[in-house]
Amino acid sequence: DLAPLVAGKLEPKTQPAEAIAANNVVDGLVLHSRWRADGRPVNALLRQAGASAEELQKMVRELDALGDAIDGLGDALTSEAAYQIARGNTSRIASTLAAIAHGDAPAPELEVARMPRTGVALTHRLLALWSGTPAATTGWAAASTSARASAEPMLNAWAAKLLGDPRKVRCTIERIDDATGTVAETRALRLSDLKLSPLDIVHGVEAMAGPRRADTSPDDIEQRLLYAARQQPAGFDAQANLRIQHARPADLAATELTLLDVLEQARAARRLLSGARGADAEDLNPPERAGGGTLDHAELEARVVKAEKAVNTAHKALDTLVKKGSASTADALRAAMLKLGGFGLAPAVPAIATGDDAPTRGALLQQAAALLKQGKPRLDQGASLRAAPASIEPRVRRDQLLERMRAVFGAAFVALPRFACDTAGAAELASALAATTLTQGGDPLAAHTWFTRSARVRDPVSRLAACLRGAEVLNTGDRLNLRVAQLPFVSGERWVGLPCEPDREPPSGKLSLVLQASATLDAALPLCGLAVDEWIEVVPSRRETTAITFQYNPPDACAPQSVLLAVPPTPDEAWTIASLHRVLAETLDLAKLRAVDAEALAGTAQYLPALYLAFNAKDDVVSTDAAAFKR
Repeated sequence: DLAPLVAGKLEPKTQPAEAIAANNVVDGLVLHSRWRADGRPVNALLRQAGASAEELQKMVRELDALGDAIDGLGDALTSEAAYQIARGNTSRIASTLAAIAHGDAPAPELEVARMPRTGVALTHRLLALWSGTPAATTGWAAASTSARASAEPMLNAWAAKLLGDPRKVRCTIERIDDATGTVAETRALRLSDLKLSPLDIVHGVEAMAGPRRADTSPDDIEQRLLYAARQQPAGFDAQANLRIQHARPADLAATELTLLDVLEQARAARRLLSGARGADAEDLNPPERAGGGTLDHAELEARVVKAEKAVNTAHKALDTLVKKGSASTADALRAAMLKLGGFGLAPAVPAIATGDDAPTRGALLQQAAALLKQGKPRLDQGASLRAAPASIEPRVRRDQLLERMRAVFGAAFVALPRFACDTAGAAELASALAATTLTQGGDPLAAHTWFTRSARVRDPVSRLAACLRGAEVLNTGDRLNLRVAQLPFVSGERWVGLPCEPDREPPSGKLSLVLQASATLDAALPLCGLAVDEWIEVVPSRRETTAITFQYNPPDACAPQSVLLAVPPTPDEAWTIASLHRVLAETLDLAKLRAVDAEALAGTAQYLPALYLAFNAKDDVVSTDAAAFKR
């Protein structure tokens, strides 16, 4: 009744209304204004409603609290308006005031009270790191027979540990009877029969996430397997309807794997490589430290030149066969297409696996021509990159060589440059790796906990975890083996990846280097690695000094014109440092005593603070009453 939300909201009207205000909501601003002007009508209405004395006291407290809230809101809006005016953001002022006035939407957050948090910045890097020469890839095709393995032998060796021994991978091929649709014949091949390298398997699958749909086209590896099943002595007929059975055979030995196991593991590795890059010496240094390592450009360039010569040779060989036309044999066309397909060009698996009649050669020639057409842009791109002048800046030169390598094998190919740390850097890294358990607070598996938690929120970490988890489950030769190196290295310092100790801040300027590496990693040898992920996080400070302040000089701002005129306390004595200090201290004390508004002093304000007049309200001593000057 005293402060309805909308005046006359319950009055009957003949005209339709778009909205009707609630009849049980009070307009707080109107109620506060009436209470502040004269609270008696409010008290009278409450008594008339039967409110007790205790309830009246509670209502008074609520109305006073309402006034405090309105006053605080007014101060906040005044501060926000001044802040936005100082920034020149007048539209933000209008939106804030409109939201407060109408109440149709929540008011935007007040930016004047926004306080940035301080803290300690920490850098986390996750790398897979190797040293020395690549390990042997037992059971796989020799690296010299695979273009990808020759271009990146270290990554090829790691892929072998992720995929396992191909001689223990059983591939089941079924021939389907066209008339009945049932399985007429089943044969088993070994993955080693394809004579491929581990990197060929990894790049022969799509980097899809989640389970693969049954209606999708076969991967390059599956096509090669079906091709090999027809190519073998006494193999399947060229017109046979074949399919790959991925179900686990009942007689599968404990040490054997299925093709599906390897393909899923290869897809996990392909997803990892799609978001990773080759590491360099800078990745082993804190952000603020200049790198002291060196890149081996000569070794990388030798691999790039070898790959370029190989793809040009393979392309030229197939082009020569296509130009010969029907004079070329079908087997020569098949071998040349598979050779060129090793550089990431598709479809390279011959559509017709057997036979050498005229229709077969014609079909293979058409497929070979399409393959050559697809490879021509890569050759042109490589020629253009080779024609560009070589940069003398090491990092730019490295990027040029890596771009040439991707022109050979495709944009998804990852090459790892070799690099070496300087003497001081290698010694520091070796000391940090030797103290990995101590750095983790005595728990060598603390980094595993950090890795598992990070994998939940960081996709690159999750992809590496999927590769290593699959390798451990399948027992292919690799598993999670994390080592922590905190740089700059300080013996006995706690790893920043662990929870902070009570009442202690984490050390600032630290690089948390988590390495997936073997125990034989030697920092003094040439290194190469895969940079999986890097991020910077700020650990908030335990204490924060906050304030709400801003500076704004209006157009009519001018310098202050106040002057302090000081005379020696004793006219016959000269100034000293001590006497000047006492005058300044006394002036400050008097200024604090006269901290009153100029309006309260009326005409005498212009004489202050030059004058100090004692005043005693009880007239106990002689004093001066400034009130008389206001009349």
